[in-house]
Amino acid sequence: MKKSKKIKKLYQYIGNVSEGKIAVGNKATANSKELKYGFTDEDGFEIVSLKYDIVWDFYEGFARVCILKNKKPYWGIIDAKGKELISCEHKSILPIDNKLFYIKSNDEDKENKWGAINIENFVSVLPFIYDWLFPVKEEIVIYRIADKYGAVHQNGKEIIPAEYDSLKFFSEELCAAKLNGKWGYINKKNEIVIPFEYKHVWPFEKGIAQVYRESEYSMLERKDYIDKI
Repeated sequence: MKKSKKIKKLYQYIGNVSEGKIAVGNKATANSKELKYGFTDEDGFEIVSLKYDIVWDFYEGFARVCILKNKKPYWGIIDAKGKELISCEHKSILPIDNKLFYIKSNDEDKENKWGAINIENFVSVLPFIYDWLFPVKEEIVIYRIADKYGAVHQNGKEIIPAEYDSLKFFSEELCAAKLNGKWGYINKKNEIVIPFEYKHVWPFEKGIAQVYRESEYSMLERKDYIDKI
């Protein structure tokens, strides 16, 4: 494919190289206060015109880009050729995690909910029904619906229903969960492994977890609960 014409002028902003692309920026006009951003290749050929207000580096062949409208950000996704695969109309887009983009819709029909799409075919794998989504370990996503937290696999299969006040990530097959103001631990079957009796807890690491109850700290050993995991 023929390259676009080479840009020889100086830029007021030059970013780092990411996957052979360089974010660059200039003022749109002499009187502009803010820069507009695009990308060149490493030879200085412009591959994405300077039309975005915010750009992130390329990762796995894609870059998140943003246009400000009335000072509000609207996010989209471009590919290595600068084509907008997802138009700049979303409230937020998280970085790629395990081949998924987590997107907060700006569509009133979707009530500004979160969902996720697969970057390989741009098919929705998590519907836009969540008030909040956060990918954690082991291909698990913590979500919130109506102020209650649950967990879902990245393939869409629910693991933990939305019935907790808060959830942390699974570590060594146990997830710290908060219910009625107290913390405990549950397994992937949503079974209580360690009772909800702590003011605060930390994830297990190398078989040990620190917990806080009333005015003292103590340590829990995973091996003491192995029959419940």
